[in-house]
Amino acid sequence: MPSTCHSCDKAIAQRAETIECIKCKEVVCHKKCVPASQAPSWTCTACSSSGPDGLTLQHILAAIEASSSKQEKMLKDTEANLGAAIENCTATVSVLTAKVESLEKNVGSLEADNEQLRNRVSELEAALLATEQYSRVNDVDVVGIPCFNGENVDVILDSLGKALHFPLSRENVEVAHRTGPASATQRGIIVRFLRKPDKEGFLRARKVKRDLTVNDLDIFKDKPAFIPHASSIIYIRESLSQSMRTLFNNARRLRAEGKLSDVWVSGGKLFVRKQTNSERTQILSLVHLWRFVDQ
Repeated sequence: MPSTCHSCDKAIAQRAETIECIKCKEVVCHKKCVPASQAPSWTCTACSSSGPDGLTLQHILAAIEASSSKQEKMLKDTEANLGAAIENCTATVSVLTAKVESLEKNVGSLEADNEQLRNRVSELEAALLATEQYSRVNDVDVVGIPCFNGENVDVILDSLGKALHFPLSRENVEVAHRTGPASATQRGIIVRFLRKPDKEGFLRARKVKRDLTVNDLDIFKDKPAFIPHASSIIYIRESLSQSMRTLFNNARRLRAEGKLSDVWVSGGKLFVRKQTNSERTQILSLVHLWRFVDQ
């Protein structure tokens, strides 16, 4: 039994009357130190401050401390796990960054290779186009002269030469013939001159007489059936290869779209201008044409 009174803090004699705390059964005090009314239900100070379930302040503080310790450990574990995860993510990002940089270098290399190939293709296209066109360096296309039964191209050329005041004969023409299928109602005439100066002289003569029509050719004077065609214009132009014709048509389309100001062919070469007063540029290939327009 404790030797000290919980109330007066004095020693308790062996035979003294005491009262025991009804809750903890451990704390005692002198009976005389407790009011008679409280004696049957007396509790010590510690038990008096406890909750309904017998929890004391010390118990609550201990529980809070234990919970805090547990939470602190959980936070430390979480921090450690997050740190490891961040390190892993950083390592992964570094690897991916290195791969992206490698891919960017590869893309740059491929773009450079592609540009070289584009340049090479443009060079080859230009060389092929020039070679094809050179085979027509002395050729001229005549369009607009009606076909008729029993016609003789040499006679037609002779009449055409008279109308332009530029004699056409075997002395300056190597060969001349109709183009296109024989069943067509409108077929042009291709004329190949023996010498380039003869071709250029013929084109100059056409520029002098800009309003050349079918009525100007004497071979149709005695052919009433061609009266409806009398006012039809006769076109004379440099003969273009298929590749050059394609290039020329693309340039004309760009002019119609307003991306070029002028488009023309001279000496078998295609020239363009972006602006009316700008310098002319010779177009060597389709790739060259697209690049020129995009500049």
